[in-house]
Amino acid sequence: MKVISCKPLGQRVRVLPIKFGGGYMLGLEGFSVFLAYVLCIASAALCIAYGSLTWNKGDEPIRPEDVKWVQKEQTGNGENN
Repeated sequence: MKVISCKPLGQRVRVLPIKFGGGYMLGLEGFSVFLAYVLCIASAALCIAYGSLTWNKGDEPIRPEDVKWVQKEQTGNGENN
């Protein structure tokens, strides 16, 4: 592992190399870091798929209690007024 000196702090910092034969690949220190990357990309892909499937799905039907609520709000007889 390569060690460099950090001039402002005077501390030594380890740099993770890219090894393609049993070491750190792309600087990933362990399986949990790799798993975090994969799960982030998978969740983004699932969000895009869900959004594309439900893009123009339409609204739910209007229920009678929704109509009563709108009428109550328009007349000003609501509890918050």
